Formats: sequence, structure tokens, C-alpha cells
Amino acid sequence: MNDKTLHTLEFHKVREHLAQFSSFGAGRALAIELEPSTDVAQVKRNQRITTEAARLLSLRPDATLGGARDIRENVRRAELGSVLDPADILAVLDTLQASRNLRNLIVRTAEQKEGLQTLAFIADGISPLPKVEAEIERCINAEGQVLDSASPALGKIRANIRVAHNRLLSKLQQIISSESSSRALQEPIITLRNGRYVVPVKRDFQGQLRGIVHDQSNTGSTVFVEPLAIVELGNEWRQLQMEETQEIERILRELGALIGSHAETIRTNVEILADLDLAFAKARYSLAIHGVEPDIIEANPNQLQPQRPPNHRQRTKETDQQIQNPKSKIQNQEQGLFFKNARHPLLTGNVVPITVELGTTFRMLVITGPNTGGKTVALKTVGLLTLMAQAGLHIPADHGSRAAVFKDVFADIGDEQSIEQSLSTFSSHMSNIIGILKNANKESMVLLDELGAGTDPQEGSALARSIIGHILDVGALSVCTTHYSELKAFAYITPGVENASVEFNVETLSPTYRLMIGVPGRSNAFAIANRLGLSHTIIDKARRFIDPEAQNVEDLLENIRSERETARSERGTAEQTRLEIEEQSRELQRRLAEADEMKARAVEDAHAQVASEIDTLRDELRRLRGRVEAGLAATSDETLTKQWVQEAQDRADELDRQLKTETTRYKKARAHRPPTTDHRPLTTNKAAHVLGPGDTVFVQTLGAEGEVIGQPNGNQIEVQVGAFKMRVPTTGVQLRQSASTQRENAVTSSAGRYAPVMPAVPPPLEYDFRGWRAEAAIEEIDQRLGEAALVGMPFLRIIHGKGTGALRKAMREYLKKHSLVKEIETAPIEQGGEGVTIVRL
Repeated sequence: MNDKTLHTLEFHKVREHLAQFSSFGAGRALAIELEPSTDVAQVKRNQRITTEAARLLSLRPDATLGGARDIRENVRRAELGSVLDPADILAVLDTLQASRNLRNLIVRTAEQKEGLQTLAFIADGISPLPKVEAEIERCINAEGQVLDSASPALGKIRANIRVAHNRLLSKLQQIISSESSSRALQEPIITLRNGRYVVPVKRDFQGQLRGIVHDQSNTGSTVFVEPLAIVELGNEWRQLQMEETQEIERILRELGALIGSHAETIRTNVEILADLDLAFAKARYSLAIHGVEPDIIEANPNQLQPQRPPNHRQRTKETDQQIQNPKSKIQNQEQGLFFKNARHPLLTGNVVPITVELGTTFRMLVITGPNTGGKTVALKTVGLLTLMAQAGLHIPADHGSRAAVFKDVFADIGDEQSIEQSLSTFSSHMSNIIGILKNANKESMVLLDELGAGTDPQEGSALARSIIGHILDVGALSVCTTHYSELKAFAYITPGVENASVEFNVETLSPTYRLMIGVPGRSNAFAIANRLGLSHTIIDKARRFIDPEAQNVEDLLENIRSERETARSERGTAEQTRLEIEEQSRELQRRLAEADEMKARAVEDAHAQVASEIDTLRDELRRLRGRVEAGLAATSDETLTKQWVQEAQDRADELDRQLKTETTRYKKARAHRPPTTDHRPLTTNKAAHVLGPGDTVFVQTLGAEGEVIGQPNGNQIEVQVGAFKMRVPTTGVQLRQSASTQRENAVTSSAGRYAPVMPAVPPPLEYDFRGWRAEAAIEEIDQRLGEAALVGMPFLRIIHGKGTGALRKAMREYLKKHSLVKEIETAPIEQGGEGVTIVRL
């Protein structure tokens, strides 16, 4: 891919933002070096990996790289025989554990859930090294200290050190406690100088306590003496310390050799971790920009066959008449680039989305309109989103968008004046364009900004038409921006070329940034001058200076624009009416379903009551039959005979048969009734609305708003809250604003602008405070808690290490009292144990 194009379209800024979502050095390096691919199969695979990573993070927010580090340099030194520090060896251990845990998590999740096969295949390439992990853990503790158990020799040496140390201190204590020495001592204390134990002796009494002087006080009145009586004990203690150092070095050398023997496997694991880190970074970046996976297609060079239009010398009456009749277009809607409601990923604030297609019914788009109207932004959006898609990144657009894979993307954008080469803006642009035209082909995209500008308008216009014709000849897809009115008619009559414009509001004298394909931009000079108060006489006189033929073309294009605006308005009205009718239909179906349900319940309740009464009657009849047969009813009720009881039993049986017949008939009638969709409300505060994609709801369990991203499934619905997707019970959400209401607000809002998109750099899930002072860490985490709460994050991982426990204690006491914290807990052993605190918001 052309490096100049990557810089012109600011792809390097996208890479920098992406790198901020990575977790360790190797993944960050891959993000900074990310390049667009020109292989369609590879692009599709990279897009699939990003999508799977996003799905994994939604299913398992705890999927992190833990304490992974880029340890390849440590491994290289170990391979060469160098002795590694305990800290370097612990970094190897942390990385091996992180790679093993992440591999197991991804593989297990892929076995349980669909749609993670590619990611699981990558993770399965990690080779765990449990023996290396176990040996490091046996020899070095979490604080980087070599354990006594690292070797029998080390354990024995340290035991001897303790014995020698105790004997040394005991002898010194006897010396400073004796009456003969007490007068010579400045203080009865024991201290260290140059690794030797000494006592402070008054200089005047130095002769009373013989020994080796190791230091003196600043005033010289006190000397620090190692008494002769303990010199041998001190030598023995120091000798054992040197043996300990040698043994520790031997152990570290052996551990380094063990690591070096698995160098290739460890390097491979780190590289796979880097690939996974890049995938997770892409997924988090996608969530930050509200990205989607586009459909990927190959740039089809044969889908349109444009013909060169005649030049001005070859025009005839027939070619002039083409201006009055729109050109016939080849319909191929399933191919070509299509970005639906696309947004430039580097813009913030009220970003107005644009919808662009290219390579469907035309191969070139000519955008006209005023300065600062958004033409260049539209041009850059098309180019940058293409590069992002080819690099495996999701694009900030709506679902259904489609990206084409090009071998090259060429761009000439902005003020290219070159002082060093003494070239004007026009000359510099021409130099770039010449290079582009030499290399462009049917597998290329060409983006040209202000084509033909910077020179005489007539010559510039003619040159622009010739350049456009050449690009059409070679078959490249292209987007151009221009001021020249002649190119509007040229684009209108030329097969394979389409007009577009950026809307301008004459009333407010400002652009709306809406891109309108098929509508050429109009000159607003007279309208703006009139709006600003220029005399009508001057404006009318100026109109007479315009070439009549050019004015006729401009009037024709204005009529076309007006008709298309009217048609679009009518389509909008029709669409709104259709939505209202559908809403009314759903409401009627809902009410019918409720009525059927109430009727069914009433019938079932009535049948149940009758059945209960019949059962009661049978029980009474059985009791009476028993009395008759026993002869107990003869004196109490002469009419209670066996015949009467049998007749009553027969009547009860007949009622039971009628009840069963009626129930069966009712059930059959319901079964053969045409089905009605049950649209009972799923929310407690919007009884007539059916939840669906795009609705804004309040999730009660999180205390935050989210967006519905799936159709209801049973009694659950899928909702995205901030950077996370989850399934929640429909009874646990409350409708705040329906998707249709949001669309209406978007249509009626000023200039059709959209709400600000999520910032490109949301807070991460994990913070590492190892080595921080408690006050600074608490001040930092207070700010991070606020950021996390704003985007609706459910939890954070705080790494504070084990150490003395002071930082852990201070942070946990602070977090327990924080208003945004729901609860805190210690991380599982495999994720850091006491060295990590999970904060649930």
C-alpha cells in the first residue's frame, strides 16, 4: 500500500489510537505497524478475528493478558548464557502463566459458545510450559527472593548464616554489657559499617577496647571499632554470605539455562499473545467508535463499462440532447463499495454521518459544493474507512456496509505547495496526480481533492475532464471534489460517473455536511450575496455576465435537484406514514392477542370451576352410595335409594362428558384460528411499545442506560451498555426512547446532525499501580472510577501487587467507602490472587 496515501488519509493516527487499547509491548508494536492487506481472504479472516474478539470480550470481560510482558530480549540473553535477575525470571513466569490462562479461557469458551473458532485456533497455538513455571515458582517467590528450597546447599548455607549471626551478636552483646567496656563506649549499641558489626568507642578511650577501626563520626570524637574478640566470628559470617551469593548465582544460571532451552517455544507464545492482544485492541477500538464488521468484496473491475464522452470539439446536437435525458445506468447493487451512515473515526462532537456508494451503478463520484462544506472530509472518510477495513478494523458505520479490497489506494488531498522544490500548489498537485495516473489500474481507488484547482478556470476544467476520462479508461474506482460547474454536466451525461454534493443552508450561511448522491452542488454566490444585503441591481447585472449555455445547464441541474428533493421528501413522508401504520397494526394485534388471552383464561377458569364442582358431586355420591349399601339411610332419608344415587351418578357423568366435549371443541377452534403476533409490552412504563433494536432502555440491575441490539428471545433481550453487551430479563428494563422516536428527532433536529459518538479512547479494564505511592494511586483511581462509571463499565481490575500489603490495604479501604463502588473482591489465584483487586461498580 502507498505510504504517502496512508499518511495523507491519517491512517497513522488510527494506529496510534488503536495502540492505546493494547496491553503489552509486543501487541502495541503490532498496532503501530499495522498495514492494510490487499488479499481478500486475509482481509475477511482479519475482520472475523476482530468480530470474534469483540464477542469474546462481551462473553468474558475478564479475558485479559494478565501480567504478560514482552520477554523476548530476556529469553535471548538466557539463550546466550547470561545470568538473569530474579525480576527478569519472574517476568518470564508471569508471561507463561498469562499465556496459559488466556489459551485455556479462549479454548473453553469456544467449546461452549459458537462464533469463536478462529480465535480459538490462534490461541491453541500457545504451548504451555508447566515444568518451567513450576521450577521458577519453586526457586523464587513473588517478591523476587530466591527461596531456601531452591537447593539443599542454599538451605544449609542460610541455616549456618543464621547460627553465625546469632553467635556474633551474642558475643557483641556481652562486650557492650561488660563493666570494662562500658566506660569506653559512646553508647551501648551495635551498628554496621562496611558490612561489619562495630561498636561506637570514644576516641580518648580507644586503647581500652582493642579492635579494627572501620569508620569515625563527623566530629572525630567517636570511632567505630570491630572488637578483636569478634573478628573471627565476623569473618565466618561474611564467608557464609559470599557462599550464599555464589549459590544464588548458580541457581539463577540454571533457571536461565532452563528458559534458554525453551527459547523458541517462549518466543512463539509471546508472538501469539501479541496477535491476541492486537485482536482485543481492535475489538475495544471497535466498541469505542461504534464500529461494525463490513461485508468484504473484491474490487470488480468488469462490473461497469463506461464509455468516453465526446470533447467540446466533437459535440453535436445529439450529444447536447443527452443533457436533457439522464444516462442509463448499469444496475449492480450487490457489488461495489457501500458505506451506510459512515463517520470519520478521528472526528469528535456532532459528527454528521454520510452514506456513500461506489462501483454499483457508477465508478466515479464527483462531489461539488462550497468551501468548508465537508467535501474533503467525505473524501477522506471513504479512503480511511477503506484502509481500516483492509487492515481488519471495524468501521464506524451502520450494519449492511460493504468494503472493497484494492491493491492500491491513491490520494491527492490538501495544500501540497512545496517550498523546498519551488513548486506552486498547482504544480505540486500535478506532480502527485501524474504519479497516480502512471500507477492506477482497475484494482485501484483514486481520491482527488479540488481537481484542476490553482490555475486558469477554463484550462483547469478541461484538464479535470481529461483526467477523469483517463481514470475511467483504466477502470479505477474514484472520488473527486471540484468547484467547476462544467464538471456537473459532464458527470451527468457520462456513463460511469455520478454527481454528488454537500448540502449548504443559505439561510444560515453554513454547511449541513449532508452528502447527497445524484444531486450536483450549486453555486451559492448570488444567494449568499443577496442574503448579506448586496443590491439586487448589482446581482441582476452579474447574472447577465454568465454564459447563457452554462446558465441553461445550471438551471437544468437545479430543476433536477429540486425534483429529487421533492421525491426524497415525499419518500420520507411515505416512510413515516408506513411506520405509523405498522405501529398501529402492532398495537391492534397486541390488543387482539390480549383479548384472546383474557377470553381463553375466562373459559379455562369456568371449565375448571365446573370440573371442580363435578368432582365434589362425585365425592358426595360415593359417600351416599356407601351409606345406602350399609343400610344406614333407611331411617334418616327414605328417598335416598340406590336407584336415586345411580341416576345422580349418571347425570354427573353426562355433565363431565359435555364439559370435555366443549373443551376439546374450544381448543380445536383456537388451534385453527389464524395466528396473531403477541405484542404484549415488555416494559413496565411503555405499555404499547414492543422492544426492538435501536431502542434506548434503562437497565435496572446496572443503574445505567443502554441500547437494544437484538430482538426479544423469550423473556430475555440483548442490550449494549457502554462497551459491554449482555442479555437481561425483559422485566428488568424500562423503555426510555424508542428507535422510531430517535429517528424522528434525528430528522427534525438542526441540519440533521447526529449526537456525539463515544470518545475514541475509553478507559481500560485494568490498571497497574505496582510501585506507586498510596496517595498518588488513590488520586489516580478516583478519576478512573468516574470515567468507568460514565461509560457503564461493570468492573475494573486494580493491580497493586503483594509486597508489604500497605498499598493493597490503603486502596481497599478507600474503595470500600467510594460511592461508585458496589463491592470489591480478591482476584482468583490464576489471575493474580492477593496482588489484584476486582472492583465492581
